[in-house]
Amino acid sequence: MEVTLKEILDQLRIFVDEHYQLLSFGFGDMANISTKDTLYPILYVAPTESRMNGTQVILGLDMYIFDLEKQDKSNLETVMSNSLSIGTDVVANFWETATVGLGVDKKYDVWSIVDNTVRMYPAEFKQDDVLAGYQFSFEIEIENTNNKCVIPKS
Repeated sequence: MEVTLKEILDQLRIFVDEHYQLLSFGFGDMANISTKDTLYPILYVAPTESRMNGTQVILGLDMYIFDLEKQDKSNLETVMSNSLSIGTDVVANFWETATVGLGVDKKYDVWSIVDNTVRMYPAEFKQDDVLAGYQFSFEIEIENTNNKCVIPKS
């Protein structure tokens, strides 16, 4: 069975709801992130370059953990440290999920983080507010079960 992007995002939303520090979830292009009326810290996911070969889809994702940075930067060290810690919680959850499945009633052994590699970068974002945190970049390998027989057409 093929795992969808929507299922992965739904699992991230559940993770945010259950995590004691994360207060918001967002998805989309970073240019469209709204910082007004958002609760922080936030986990924001942006899709990146993805590719497909005959049997696999490699889904690229950038995940951002952001919190509000004070104008005088007096909380920058705390924000960066907390964001890094929260991000590693999310990544650990992905590794666990990749081996045991998505959700209680759906078990998959068909996806994993490519090469068990997650790149981490310090990040700042300025829009309505100044945000600081970490960007986690990784690729998820998903089994591609699509073929001409399963295309929904007459």
